[in-house]
Amino acid sequence: DPIVFWLAIGILLYVGQEMGQASWLAAYFKLDLAATAPMAASSVSAFWAGIGCGRILAVRLSRYLSDLALIAWSLAFGAVAQAVLLLVRGEIPAFVAVAFLGFCLGPIWPTIMSRAAAAHPRQSGTVIGIVASAGCLGGGIFPPVIGYVAAAVGMRAALWICFAAVI
Repeated sequence: DPIVFWLAIGILLYVGQEMGQASWLAAYFKLDLAATAPMAASSVSAFWAGIGCGRILAVRLSRYLSDLALIAWSLAFGAVAQAVLLLVRGEIPAFVAVAFLGFCLGPIWPTIMSRAAAAHPRQSGTVIGIVASAGCLGGGIFPPVIGYVAAAVGMRAALWICFAAVI
């Protein structure tokens, strides 16, 4: 089914960049931004807090935006936030950018899963299982790839993989 296929690809890329980001944020803050250990560790918390707040907002926004519009706007603002995170040099602006990045990306997972369930309502469990499995693949593939790329070219350059996935 083309709809399920594209939702699976979308969630694979989304979860891949989300987990790639979360797995390497502390190292990025410590190594590239020379942040203190508490600040580096807190960057991961800011990212997940942003995602949680973004998911809460998605409930409200879904009344006014279609699913596709909500995903498109989330990705657009997420791409901007990702670029800002990787272009700024200070830990405080990067910390704000990472929280905003999480906030922007928050609506994507639940909206894609909702679309998956709606694609085939009588088989929603199977469809959600397929799409969620694709997300698991992304979460298993991206973090080590980012680590290998970081070892070769540096953490900042490697995290541009997450930007590419959002695009």
